[in-house]
Amino acid sequence: MSFALLYIRCLQAIRALKEGGLGSIMLPFVIGGLSFASYKVYQNLHHGTMLIVALALVCTSIHIRRKDKIFARLNLPNWHLQMYLEYLILTLPFALTAIFTQHFYFFPLLLILLWFIPYLRYNPSQKTMFKNISSLFPPVHSIEWIGGFRTTFFTIIPLYILAFTTCWIRFLPLLLLWFITTTILNFYNEHEPLPILKAQHNNARNFLH
Repeated sequence: MSFALLYIRCLQAIRALKEGGLGSIMLPFVIGGLSFASYKVYQNLHHGTMLIVALALVCTSIHIRRKDKIFARLNLPNWHLQMYLEYLILTLPFALTAIFTQHFYFFPLLLILLWFIPYLRYNPSQKTMFKNISSLFPPVHSIEWIGGFRTTFFTIIPLYILAFTTCWIRFLPLLLLWFITTTILNFYNEHEPLPILKAQHNNARNFLH
Protein backbone atom coordinates (compact mmCIF):
# COMPACT_ATOMS: atom_id res chain seq x y z
CA MET A 1 0.00 0.00 0.00
CA SER A 2 1.41 3.38 -1.03
CA PHE A 3 1.52 6.36 1.34
CA ALA A 4 3.05 8.95 -0.97
CA LEU A 5 1.13 11.89 0.53
CA LEU A 6 2.20 11.05 4.06
CA TYR A 7 5.80 10.63 2.92
CA ILE A 8 5.73 14.08 1.31
CA ARG A 9 4.24 15.60 4.46
CA CYS A 10 6.98 13.95 6.51
CA LEU A 11 9.69 15.46 4.31
CA GLN A 12 8.02 18.88 4.51
CA ALA A 13 7.81 18.66 8.30
CA ILE A 14 11.48 17.69 8.60
CA ARG A 15 12.54 20.57 6.36
CA ALA A 16 10.36 23.03 8.29
CA LEU A 17 11.86 21.87 11.59
CA LYS A 18 15.38 22.28 10.24
CA GLU A 19 14.63 25.81 9.09
CA GLY A 20 12.53 26.75 12.11
CA GLY A 21 15.40 27.68 14.43
CA LEU A 22 14.20 28.57 17.92
CA GLY A 23 10.61 27.92 16.87
CA SER A 24 11.41 24.25 16.26
CA ILE A 25 12.82 23.96 19.78
CA MET A 26 9.75 25.57 21.31
CA LEU A 27 7.25 23.65 19.19
CA PRO A 28 7.09 20.48 21.38
CA PHE A 29 6.46 22.62 24.47
CA VAL A 30 3.73 24.59 22.68
CA ILE A 31 2.03 21.41 21.47
CA GLY A 32 2.35 19.87 24.93
CA GLY A 33 0.79 22.94 26.53
CA LEU A 34 -2.08 23.00 24.06
CA SER A 35 -2.66 19.27 24.57
CA PHE A 36 -2.90 19.78 28.32
CA ALA A 37 -5.26 22.70 27.77
CA SER A 38 -7.44 20.51 25.54
CA TYR A 39 -7.59 17.95 28.35
CA LYS A 40 -9.04 20.66 30.60
CA VAL A 41 -11.52 21.69 27.89
CA TYR A 42 -12.84 18.15 27.40
CA GLN A 43 -13.83 17.94 31.05
CA ASN A 44 -16.68 20.31 30.22
CA LEU A 45 -19.33 18.88 27.89
CA HIS A 46 -20.18 22.13 26.11
CA HIS A 47 -16.58 23.31 25.75
CA GLY A 48 -15.46 19.89 24.54
CA THR A 49 -18.16 19.88 21.89
CA MET A 50 -17.05 23.29 20.66
CA LEU A 51 -13.43 22.12 20.44
CA ILE A 52 -14.31 18.99 18.46
CA VAL A 53 -16.41 21.05 16.05
CA ALA A 54 -13.58 23.57 15.69
CA LEU A 55 -11.04 20.86 14.88
CA ALA A 56 -13.36 19.37 12.28
CA LEU A 57 -13.98 22.80 10.73
CA VAL A 58 -10.25 23.54 10.57
CA CYS A 59 -9.62 20.27 8.72
CA THR A 60 -12.57 20.95 6.43
CA SER A 61 -11.17 24.37 5.59
CA ILE A 62 -7.73 22.90 4.89
CA HIS A 63 -9.26 20.24 2.65
CA ILE A 64 -11.33 22.72 0.65
CA ARG A 65 -8.38 24.95 -0.21
CA ARG A 66 -5.74 22.25 -0.76
CA LYS A 67 -4.65 21.99 -4.39
CA ASP A 68 -3.71 18.31 -4.62
CA LYS A 69 -7.00 16.62 -3.83
CA ILE A 70 -8.08 16.18 -7.48
CA PHE A 71 -4.66 14.79 -8.41
CA ALA A 72 -4.81 12.40 -5.45
CA ARG A 73 -8.25 11.10 -6.39
CA LEU A 74 -7.18 10.40 -9.96
CA ASN A 75 -3.78 8.86 -9.28
CA LEU A 76 -3.67 7.33 -5.80
CA PRO A 77 -5.60 4.11 -5.11
CA ASN A 78 -5.88 4.84 -1.37
CA TRP A 79 -6.24 8.62 -1.56
CA HIS A 80 -9.05 8.73 1.00
CA LEU A 81 -7.09 6.84 3.65
CA GLN A 82 -4.03 9.04 3.20
CA MET A 83 -5.98 12.29 3.48
CA TYR A 84 -7.86 10.90 6.47
CA LEU A 85 -4.58 10.01 8.20
CA GLU A 86 -3.23 13.50 7.46
CA TYR A 87 -6.13 15.14 9.27
CA LEU A 88 -5.98 12.59 12.07
CA ILE A 89 -2.28 13.24 12.71
CA LEU A 90 -2.88 17.00 12.59
CA THR A 91 -5.60 16.90 15.25
CA LEU A 92 -4.31 13.99 17.33
CA PRO A 93 -2.44 16.04 19.98
CA PHE A 94 -5.60 18.07 20.64
CA ALA A 95 -8.11 15.21 20.46
CA LEU A 96 -6.46 12.19 22.07
CA THR A 97 -6.60 13.71 25.54
CA ALA A 98 -10.39 13.35 25.47
CA ILE A 99 -10.07 9.61 26.18
CA PHE A 100 -8.70 10.44 29.66
CA THR A 101 -11.86 12.31 30.64
CA GLN A 102 -15.42 11.27 31.34
CA HIS A 103 -16.34 12.54 27.85
CA PHE A 104 -14.05 10.02 26.15
CA TYR A 105 -16.51 9.64 23.26
CA PHE A 106 -15.34 12.97 21.83
CA PHE A 107 -12.33 11.23 20.30
CA PRO A 108 -14.24 8.57 18.31
CA LEU A 109 -16.73 11.30 17.33
CA LEU A 110 -13.91 13.30 15.78
CA LEU A 111 -12.65 10.18 13.99
CA ILE A 112 -16.07 9.81 12.38
CA LEU A 113 -16.21 13.47 11.35
CA LEU A 114 -12.73 13.35 9.84
CA TRP A 115 -13.63 10.24 7.84
CA PHE A 116 -16.15 12.17 5.71
CA ILE A 117 -13.95 15.23 5.04
CA PRO A 118 -11.85 13.70 2.18
CA TYR A 119 -15.05 12.99 0.27
CA LEU A 120 -15.83 16.72 -0.01
CA ARG A 121 -15.39 17.83 -3.62
CA TYR A 122 -16.26 21.47 -3.27
CA ASN A 123 -13.75 23.88 -4.82
CA PRO A 124 -13.98 27.64 -4.21
CA SER A 125 -14.81 29.59 -7.34
CA GLN A 126 -11.89 31.30 -9.04
CA LYS A 127 -13.67 34.59 -9.76
CA THR A 128 -12.25 37.74 -8.19
CA MET A 129 -13.75 38.44 -4.80
CA PHE A 130 -13.69 41.67 -2.78
CA LYS A 131 -12.83 43.86 -5.78
CA ASN A 132 -12.93 47.01 -3.61
CA ILE A 133 -10.49 45.74 -1.01
CA SER A 134 -7.77 47.89 -2.60
CA SER A 135 -9.46 50.90 -0.98
CA LEU A 136 -8.46 49.45 2.42
CA PHE A 137 -5.03 48.15 1.40
CA PRO A 138 -3.15 50.27 -1.19
CA PRO A 139 -2.06 47.86 -3.97
CA VAL A 140 1.42 49.38 -4.20
CA HIS A 141 2.31 48.40 -0.64
CA SER A 142 -0.12 45.53 0.15
CA ILE A 143 -0.32 43.32 -2.93
CA GLU A 144 0.37 40.26 -0.75
CA TRP A 145 -2.51 41.07 1.61
CA ILE A 146 -4.94 41.71 -1.25
CA GLY A 147 -4.08 38.53 -3.14
CA GLY A 148 -3.81 36.44 0.01
CA PHE A 149 -7.13 37.56 1.45
CA ARG A 150 -8.94 37.00 -1.84
CA THR A 151 -7.49 33.48 -1.96
CA THR A 152 -8.06 32.43 1.65
CA PHE A 153 -11.07 34.47 2.80
CA PHE A 154 -13.08 31.23 2.85
CA THR A 155 -10.72 30.09 5.62
CA ILE A 156 -9.98 33.32 7.48
CA ILE A 157 -13.50 34.72 7.86
CA PRO A 158 -15.15 31.57 9.35
CA LEU A 159 -12.19 30.98 11.69
CA TYR A 160 -12.24 34.60 12.88
CA ILE A 161 -16.00 34.54 13.47
CA LEU A 162 -15.67 31.25 15.36
CA ALA A 163 -12.82 32.66 17.47
CA PHE A 164 -14.86 35.79 18.23
CA THR A 165 -18.00 33.86 19.22
CA THR A 166 -16.00 31.52 21.49
CA CYS A 167 -13.87 34.22 23.14
CA TRP A 168 -15.17 33.14 26.55
CA ILE A 169 -13.28 29.85 26.21
CA ARG A 170 -9.63 30.23 27.16
CA PHE A 171 -8.08 27.68 24.83
CA LEU A 172 -10.16 27.55 21.65
CA PRO A 173 -9.78 31.15 20.37
CA LEU A 174 -6.00 30.95 20.76
CA LEU A 175 -5.89 27.79 18.64
CA LEU A 176 -8.10 29.35 15.97
CA LEU A 177 -6.10 32.58 15.88
CA TRP A 178 -2.93 30.51 15.50
CA PHE A 179 -4.37 28.94 12.35
CA ILE A 180 -5.34 32.41 11.09
CA THR A 181 -1.84 33.72 11.72
CA THR A 182 -0.16 30.86 9.86
CA THR A 183 -2.54 31.45 6.95
CA ILE A 184 -1.57 35.14 6.83
CA LEU A 185 2.13 34.27 6.97
CA ASN A 186 1.65 32.16 3.86
CA PHE A 187 0.63 35.30 1.96
CA TYR A 188 4.29 36.17 1.59
CA ASN A 189 5.34 32.64 0.61
CA GLU A 190 2.82 32.37 -2.20
CA HIS A 191 2.71 35.88 -3.66
CA GLU A 192 6.41 36.84 -3.68
CA PRO A 193 8.22 34.38 -6.00
CA LEU A 194 11.97 34.42 -5.55
CA PRO A 195 12.73 34.98 -9.29
CA ILE A 196 10.77 38.24 -9.18
CA LEU A 197 12.70 39.44 -6.16
CA LYS A 198 16.01 38.67 -7.87
CA ALA A 199 15.05 40.10 -11.26
CA GLN A 200 16.13 43.71 -10.61
CA HIS A 201 17.19 43.70 -6.97
CA ASN A 202 20.39 42.23 -5.61
CA ASN A 203 19.16 42.33 -2.05
CA ALA A 204 15.66 40.90 -1.54
CA ARG A 205 15.54 42.12 2.04
CA ASN A 206 16.06 45.75 1.05
CA PHE A 207 13.49 45.38 -1.71
CA LEU A 208 10.88 44.11 0.76
CA HIS A 209 11.61 46.98 3.15
